[in-house]
This record gives sequence, C-alpha cells and structure tokens, in this order.
Amino acid sequence: MPEDTPPTGAQTEQPASEPRQTFHRTFVRGLLDLITLRNENVVKTDSFDEATVQTGGELTCEITKVEQANPGLPDYFLHVSILGRTFASEDGTKEVIRGMFDDVLAAYSTFTSVTLASCVPAGAKVLGVLPVTNAAIREGAEEFVFTVDFKIVVSELNFQQQEE
Repeated sequence: MPEDTPPTGAQTEQPASEPRQTFHRTFVRGLLDLITLRNENVVKTDSFDEATVQTGGELTCEITKVEQANPGLPDYFLHVSILGRTFASEDGTKEVIRGMFDDVLAAYSTFTSVTLASCVPAGAKVLGVLPVTNAAIREGAEEFVFTVDFKIVVSELNFQQQEE
C-alpha cells in the first residue's frame, strides 16, 4: 500500500502516512470521549501497550481498515474496533470487563452522524453508522478482552488536504 498516494479504485488500505496517523489519533480520542464508563478505574488509552499494563482495565479504539466506498470520490468506510481488556487476576468475577462491554454498547447506541462529527476533520462528513458486525468477550487464562466492531461511512475525507 503506498503511503503518500490517495486510494484508487475499490482498494483498501490502512492509515499509514503522517496525515492518516494524525487522523487516526484524533478519531480515537474523539470516539473514546463519547464513551462514558461507570468504572472510574478503567483507563482510556490510544492503544494497548504491553510495557505499561494498566490495572483496573483498559479501553481503546482503532480504525482497522479504511475502505474507499466510491472509486474516484473521497467517500470511505472506516472499519472501527473498540477494545477493552482486564486481567483475570484482577477481574475474577468479570464484573469490570462486562461493565465496560455494556458501557461501550450503550455508547454505540447513541452514535449518529451528529455525535460522531467531532471525531472527523473539518470538511469531512459522517454519513452514518452501520450495525455492529461483531460484539464478543473472549476469556483467556490471563486476560479478558472484548471487541465491538462496526463501520462508519464518511464523505469528503481528503487525506491530501490534511498534508498541506
């Protein structure tokens, strides 16, 4: 995937160039701000970092794929994944992971074009939020992890403009 060229055709690509990384960070922080967590010990973070493991639980978000919706137009599907994690040694009853999961699903139910507008750059328009494609909690020996996956349709997203 070329980092400095706009997508062509119906190809898919990951955010990689500096403007895309900036967009990704801004989007993640904006989306996490829209999620209210009942447990004050859960930390919202830009990404999970194994070197700085948080106690009490972590919540993050990532754009897993950027897919051009209409060839030749700046319309995209943003594949979004919200992830939560707790450690089995600290969350034996699974109360924290289940609470985070419920809080994320409650927040998702409020996501609209208007509420997500603050997550995208000026000039871009959120056209809609597509249904959840995956929502599951995985229980491992050492940690519990959940994912909530969905797509957001964004128009007028122009990464080249962000480079100027």
